[in-house]
Amino acid sequence: MIKRGTKVRVIKMDDAGGGFGWQAKQLNGRIFTVRYMDATKQIHLEETGIALIPGVDQYEIVKENE
Repeated sequence: MIKRGTKVRVIKMDDAGGGFGWQAKQLNGRIFTVRYMDATKQIHLEETGIALIPGVDQYEIVKENE
């Protein structure tokens, strides 16, 4: 489970549905801070209103010294 405050780098967000494709593409390659993980395991980010969906979106946890 990812905890609040963890830094994650978005590798590739799925941009296929919901009309948010242009927003998802802008997040690729950027680092964000986890706000919380909801009951469906989506990872909500501090800096944006879009959530990462495990198994759909690609991301990695950023180590402290990166």
